[in-house]
Amino acid sequence: MLEIRKLRKSFNLDRDNILVVFDEFNLNLKANTTTALIGPNGCGKTTLLNLISGNLKSDNGTILLNGIDITNEAEEKRSIQISRVHQDPSKSVSLNLTVLENLALADKKGESFNLYRLIRKQNRDRYMDLLKSFNIGLENKINEKVKYLSGGQRQSLSLIMASMKNPNILLLDEHTAALDPKASVVVLEKTKELIKKNKITTLMVSHNIKDALRYSDRIIMLDSGNIVFDRPSISIKESEILDIYKEKLQEKFAS
Repeated sequence: MLEIRKLRKSFNLDRDNILVVFDEFNLNLKANTTTALIGPNGCGKTTLLNLISGNLKSDNGTILLNGIDITNEAEEKRSIQISRVHQDPSKSVSLNLTVLENLALADKKGESFNLYRLIRKQNRDRYMDLLKSFNIGLENKINEKVKYLSGGQRQSLSLIMASMKNPNILLLDEHTAALDPKASVVVLEKTKELIKKNKITTLMVSHNIKDALRYSDRIIMLDSGNIVFDRPSISIKESEILDIYKEKLQEKFAS
């Protein structure tokens, strides 16, 4: 499905303090699986998502999607096959448009269209059904501007929009980190339902170990741009991951 070969990414190339985030990095994601990406701050999690989505360009290496090289594709072109939900709900939606208008935009991703001509009754009915499926009252706010929604409602809308075109890859960048515990559970459960229903291969960044274990098939831990842990979620105990975190923390203090 997604294959990354010998990926390299550095920052500050024009300065003395060059920061190498990835060097000869390799990763394979199997189709119809959810992989949780964990690790300390600064280990490269969000940078990896940026490289996969095309938000950042790699210095070297290859990114393959279904066997096709997308390394040099623009982010806009990749977005047809790769959807992303950000930590900040505002980054995945247009705040000054209504819920209906946001859904219409997502529905025509990669196509030329006139926004107001495409919002027809059959589309509206379908959007209403999608909103109702989240069971949080979004269908009653279909004509409201998104800026008036709560964080949980915005993130739920972001998920619906991200999955509408049945992408090959869904990137979740700590997409519940900004939500309260109750809203977080709702969004995570609906995320799981959407992924299963649409058979979307997913890479999920999380700082919550319990959530990572519960909502993924595989756990990968990064440390300084390297994979230091990679196992099926079902075979892991939370205490094992915590022990590795402690070990890595002790190593950093010792050095």
